[in-house]
Amino acid sequence: MLVSGNAPKDKKEFFETLNQRIADGSTAVFLTPEMLTEGEDKTLVWGPFDAGERPLCNHAQSWYFRCDHWAKKHALFDGLPSGGIMDYNFYRNILGGEVISNLRGPFEAVAGPLQLSGPDSAKFEADATLTIHPCHKGRFILNTLRVRQNIGKDPAADRLLKNFIREIH
Repeated sequence: MLVSGNAPKDKKEFFETLNQRIADGSTAVFLTPEMLTEGEDKTLVWGPFDAGERPLCNHAQSWYFRCDHWAKKHALFDGLPSGGIMDYNFYRNILGGEVISNLRGPFEAVAGPLQLSGPDSAKFEADATLTIHPCHKGRFILNTLRVRQNIGKDPAADRLLKNFIREIH
């Protein structure tokens, strides 16, 4: 299932049904994290997270000291350059400032940012932009890369969407 856009007015009923489908064996790809957030602090409350787990959708520090993004060799990056630091010239349209933080395992980190310089360089956090989470018999994929915003405009976004769809099946 591809999940994106605005959640319906009755979020509770919608996400109870969706989360049950995931637990029963479906794979869901959340193309945009905003659908899962609640409140100004951008806490991800609506996904099928374990009790007490409250990931956040944060903004990566990327002002004067731009962070470097990485992507590992993975089926989600099939046909795309991966296996290290992401080439900014190739991926610049889909590299946004949004990251998922405060994640607890188990999950597989597929892509994320590295901030190794600047005022907070001594502080290390394991933020991510693309993760895969097991959920009972199913799984879900969290994504903050700007795929949806660039479909039909950027070949990297188009290829990632195709790979997401292939992962669902």
